[in-house]
Amino acid sequence: MMLYLTSQGIGSKWVTDPIMKTRVFEEVCGIQEQEKLVGCIWYGYAKGGLSNAPAIPRKKSVYDVLTDLV
Repeated sequence: MMLYLTSQGIGSKWVTDPIMKTRVFEEVCGIQEQEKLVGCIWYGYAKGGLSNAPAIPRKKSVYDVLTDLV
């Protein structure tokens, strides 16, 4: 979904936040008791378009999280 949004010029961000684990947040979003929210995707248009939006550098590189099994 996020790749599709990007292809349409729409920015997106996956977030998890402690507020999303509160009952009030679940009620506002219509989440039933037997359901579990694991994250939200925020999306929208960057002011001036995506070409003007700065890229956020990753905190870790792929080599920081890669595990060699051999």
